[in-house]
Amino acid sequence: METGEQGIGAQSPSARLHGTWDDGRPAGSTAQAVKTKLQHAGDVAKNKLVQARHATAVKAQHARVGVERQIQAHPLKAVGIALAAGTILGLALRRRRR
Repeated sequence: METGEQGIGAQSPSARLHGTWDDGRPAGSTAQAVKTKLQHAGDVAKNKLVQARHATAVKAQHARVGVERQIQAHPLKAVGIALAAGTILGLALRRRRR
């Protein structure tokens, strides 16, 4: 079997005997390369998660401020909405317990 027919990452018998890949790299270097790529992928994922968490916190803060402004601008409407929501939730939970 020729080197090109072995596929990616394959070792010839002589390469296995000498502890190298067919292109002359030490066999352990592939494991290190995979480990490095995985660490990089983990770092990228962690950074994206941190950014998403920050963006979510900013959006939540903006929503909270908007709700507070609406409550201050329309206090009676806010109390009516809260009363209606509480009544509906109370009825739903009451029926569930029976």
